Amino acid sequence: METSAKTTYFGNEVEINFPNIAQYIEIERLKTTITDARYPLMAVSPLESTRTALHLVDAIAYGSVLLGSAFYPPLNEVDLKKVLEISMADERVVELLRWYRKEYSQFHNGIEKRKDRPAETVLDELEAKAEEKAEKGKTDTDGTQS
Repeated sequence: METSAKTTYFGNEVEINFPNIAQYIEIERLKTTITDARYPLMAVSPLESTRTALHLVDAIAYGSVLLGSAFYPPLNEVDLKKVLEISMADERVVELLRWYRKEYSQFHNGIEKRKDRPAETVLDELEAKAEEKAEKGKTDTDGTQS
């Protein structure tokens, strides 16, 4: 099982490792700190805005711990407090979310499927069922695709 991967973070190729015990604990501590201990409540919310907020929390927690000093320079910030002050309208937020959702999260879930977001799991399953139903609806009664 591969426990490291090369990812593209703000245009830079960086190698990232699956967290060790100390890193995992630090990531969880950061998630609790950033959300003022509300991460578990947010994790069960079906709201899209809350899902986005959780992706940002995770991107910041995983990125700052696993990328270390390489995390801050592309954001043009020097510490966690400054990163948390970046405007949601800033392009850096889009790239941070892209990196987390399309690269790091895919890598992480390939090793261990995260179980800390029950609402997201349910919503993902509902979305998959809706897509499957929509695909079936495209099939004509004679079995050919329209």
